[in-house]
Amino acid sequence: MLSSANISIFLPGGWILHKSPLKNILEHVTRTLSKFSVRMLQGLQIYLMVFLGGALGSVARYALSVWVAGKWGNAFPWGTFAVNALGCLFIGWFYGITSSNGSFIVSPTVRAFVMIGICGGFTTMSSFTLQTMLLALDGQMRWALMNIGLSLAVCLVFTWLGMVISHWPKFR
Repeated sequence: MLSSANISIFLPGGWILHKSPLKNILEHVTRTLSKFSVRMLQGLQIYLMVFLGGALGSVARYALSVWVAGKWGNAFPWGTFAVNALGCLFIGWFYGITSSNGSFIVSPTVRAFVMIGICGGFTTMSSFTLQTMLLALDGQMRWALMNIGLSLAVCLVFTWLGMVISHWPKFR
C-alpha cells in the first residue's frame, strides 16, 4: 500500500522525491510518452502489425500442418510442404494485387502485416531445411532430395501462379 510519506524512486531522468508517489509516477510516464512523435508511434504500429500477423500466420501454419499430417502421415513432411506451397501462392497473389499496377492500393503497414507478418509466420523455410537435414541424416536421401526438388519447383510455380491469378479479370 502506498503511504503519503516522502519516498525516493529512480526514474529515467534522475532521482525524484515524491509526496504522492503514484500521482508523480503517472505524471512522469505521461510526460515521457508525450515526447514520442506521431512518426515514432506510426513506426511502432508497423512492428505491432508484423507481430500480430506473425502470430496469425504461425497458428495457421500449425493448424494446417497438423491437419495434413493427420491425412497423409509423417513419413514425408507433407504439412511443411503444403504450408510452403500455399504460402508462396498467397504471397505471389497478394503482391500482384497490391503492387503499383495491381487492383488494390494498401498502406505499407497492411503490406507488412500480410507479407512479412502473416506470410512470414505461415511459411516455414527453417522447418523445411531442418526436416530435409533430418531425412538425409536418417539415411532417407530420396525423401530429402524429393523434399528439396518439390518444394523449390512447386513454390516457384505457385508464386508465379499467384501473381498470374492476381491479374485475372476482376469479378464485380
